[in-house]
Amino acid sequence: MKNKIGVMQGRLLPKYQGRYQAHPVGYWQKEFGIAKKMGLECIEFILDYNDYRQNPLLKEGGI
Repeated sequence: MKNKIGVMQGRLLPKYQGRYQAHPVGYWQKEFGIAKKMGLECIEFILDYNDYRQNPLLKEGGI
């Protein structure tokens, strides 16, 4: 059995508006490439109340 190791969203990128616990609006896609290079297989997304309309998980087009 292989364990999938991942990371919480935003931990591999510069802080968004000075916060670690935030969806990095505008550059969240970059984290997928970084995670892949590090051998990480999953990213746990964050849903921010203030910016929820900009989160791709809630947009009709999705990711």
